[in-house]
Amino acid sequence: MSRRTSIRARRPPPEASGCGSLLIRLTAALIVLVALYILVARPQIGALIGRAIADRLAAPVAAPAATLPAGVEGMLPALVAALPPGEIALTAIDANALIDAQAGALGPVDALELRFTNGQASADVSAYGVDGTLSANVSAVNGQLVLHDAQIDGALGLLIAGPELADAVTDRFNAELVRQGRYVEALQIEEGRIVLVTR
Repeated sequence: MSRRTSIRARRPPPEASGCGSLLIRLTAALIVLVALYILVARPQIGALIGRAIADRLAAPVAAPAATLPAGVEGMLPALVAALPPGEIALTAIDANALIDAQAGALGPVDALELRFTNGQASADVSAYGVDGTLSANVSAVNGQLVLHDAQIDGALGLLIAGPELADAVTDRFNAELVRQGRYVEALQIEEGRIVLVTR
């Protein structure tokens, strides 16, 4: 018995539906965009906003000339100039009162409230109408202020990277310390207050 073999052209498998293929492409594009934002844009936005805040802190304040030391014009220079040599303790209540007195000097920050807990400083922040909590471990290294493990939680943390924001502000603070010939020998954060030893 002979079998007849017929050669049939093989049909390619049916393609995925147009809608399913489009959904896969859109999902892949969205993943790439989110990854680019997290890895590239978010750190740059954090650094940009940090520099904007630092610039505002260094800008001239609307205070009578008699209340600021000679040659000191900005909130940050005034803060550094006001640090007495030796040990100083600043409570979170006093720090927040200083911040409230210069509310307009923080640029894009709408509201800021500091808290000091054992070894860590944190701040509830509202910027551009978005809220978050910035927290970092703070220490003195080689005479300068250093923030470790800075992070922003909450919705604000999705928009801004904490380390870059913290670095921009501390770089400006440390530059002001150097400009005024000041040195932070030690720094300790306790419950409700920060203790600095300066010279």
